[in-house]
Amino acid sequence: MSAKERSAAVIAGFVSLALVGTALDRFPRALSLAIGASPAFVEAAPRSDRSSLWHQAPQESAKAAPSVEELVPGAPVERELSGGEAHVYRLTLAAGQYARVTVVQQGIDVVVRLFGPDGQQIVEMDSSTGTQGEEIVSHVADVTGAYRIEVAPLEKDAPKGRYAIRLAELRPANEQDRTRVAAERAFAEAVLLNMQETAESLRRALAKYEEAARLYHALGERSQEAMCLLLAGIIAHQIGERQKALEYLNQALPIFRTVGDRAMEAATLIGIGAVYNALGERQKALEYLNQALPIFRAVGNQAGEATTLNNIGVVYDALGERQKALEYYHQALPIFRTIGDRAMEATTLNNIGRVYAALGERQKALEYYNQALAIHRAVGNRAGEATVLGNIALIERDLGNLVEARARMEAALALIESLRAAAPGPELRAAFLASNRDYYDSYIDLLLRLHEREPEKGHDVAAFEASERARARSLLELLTEARIEVTAGIAPELKEREQAVHARIAGIQSQLLRAHAQAKPNPAEIAALEDALRRADEERAQVELEIRRKHPRYAELQYPTPIGLQEIQRLLDERTALLEYVLGREGAVLFVVTRDGFQAIRLGAVAEIRELVEKLR
Repeated sequence: MSAKERSAAVIAGFVSLALVGTALDRFPRALSLAIGASPAFVEAAPRSDRSSLWHQAPQESAKAAPSVEELVPGAPVERELSGGEAHVYRLTLAAGQYARVTVVQQGIDVVVRLFGPDGQQIVEMDSSTGTQGEEIVSHVADVTGAYRIEVAPLEKDAPKGRYAIRLAELRPANEQDRTRVAAERAFAEAVLLNMQETAESLRRALAKYEEAARLYHALGERSQEAMCLLLAGIIAHQIGERQKALEYLNQALPIFRTVGDRAMEAATLIGIGAVYNALGERQKALEYLNQALPIFRAVGNQAGEATTLNNIGVVYDALGERQKALEYYHQALPIFRTIGDRAMEATTLNNIGRVYAALGERQKALEYYNQALAIHRAVGNRAGEATVLGNIALIERDLGNLVEARARMEAALALIESLRAAAPGPELRAAFLASNRDYYDSYIDLLLRLHEREPEKGHDVAAFEASERARARSLLELLTEARIEVTAGIAPELKEREQAVHARIAGIQSQLLRAHAQAKPNPAEIAALEDALRRADEERAQVELEIRRKHPRYAELQYPTPIGLQEIQRLLDERTALLEYVLGREGAVLFVVTRDGFQAIRLGAVAEIRELVEKLR
């Protein structure tokens, strides 16, 4: 991969990991779990190299193509490939030979797998280069025989693209080759673990990046060593180990400077700025971001320049310097439009809307939010759509349009529920839900405001049931944390179908984001992907219906439906009252439920309650 491609891929990674943020008015963005969002950078931008939210689990090896070509030195092969296909190549190696195969992606993201003479998979390579860039497979043969290389699309619904494969090196192996293969394997394992996006897989990925960095250091390959340290820093930042992240990034920075890779130097500066921002050290964050900006401009990297401008705007917004924030956002916006990055265009529009909302210019805020909403919907970014819908709901609420605000918030919550169910693993589902609790709290506040306006229409009961629904969504994660087996009894093939359809939806969303981000988007490709997304969503609904029908116990936990007020009242005797507290950003609420009565009571600001509690201690 070229330096330009490498730096572009890493910058895209920073975007996806909320090292650039947008600014949701009061909602921390959904990705504050391990993929995402640092608390200070609030809303993460959608991932352009992978799913906008959750990455697809590695798919099973596709069926081999009828013909098998022999790979020989000096004879590259260029072919067309689309979803559902796989191309197979034979590679004849003698024991002790070193082979290096490169696959250049041209509009399609491929996975390259190497199989031994016994048919067992040796390694799977899928870097974060997306639909462009290079995949590399190296191997030192342990035994003589016919090895097999398989090239398949990452997503089974991938539109047609091209790739070029060649046997770049074939010769007797030396000790350096063995170390290089070990380094590349460690790096590849780290990438695959990172894509799983569970807390445990991220920790293991961090260890693998450390291992790869040590091996590349031993080889004297400083650029690769620095890249591993940079990626380790990103993961440490993701899992909340900020000081460790700074250690890795501060090791990577002087190496990039020594080898003269200015774009990666700037990307590392962005990372350090993001970590300081997450630590609340805003001025330090600005110091590093302002170092990155002129470098990106000097090397002509517009994506990096716009990302940095956006980040600086986020920091100034956090400092309360709204006009400065607007100044930087308005510099970033036309660049994102020029390079065709629609996802980041929407992110920046949302940021601008947030600033205008903070300044009390609500109509102007709505103007920018609605622009962002249209783009998020066009590119299939459901997480971004939910964020903007929540922001619009708050504006409508403040304008007194409570019915419209309720409709917008309910639409946002529906998206959040579908995204939560797709999160890979209980840790991420729990973190996802926790980071989105503010949506429920603001929805409860909206319903209570409606109750104050229309006391006879049962809005207070709806608020209570919304609180119950938010609590019910936490149940599965709490049970899983307690190691209670909630999937017992469910047919394995049905569970696999459920996971596969969520992964498929995530993959198609990823492709849509990339298709829209092209300098000249292909309308036919976008239409095909939108159709594939619609069909996948229909399949998801069918799978969930089948689960509810065949495995009601699992369905009740995975897709919980809380009981209503009347059912709860029937469970209470005459001497028992249920007291349920909601401590939200909009204030504290107490719901009192007895066998024959119900009341919702506002208790005031949470800070005031906390102060009173401290006095009583």
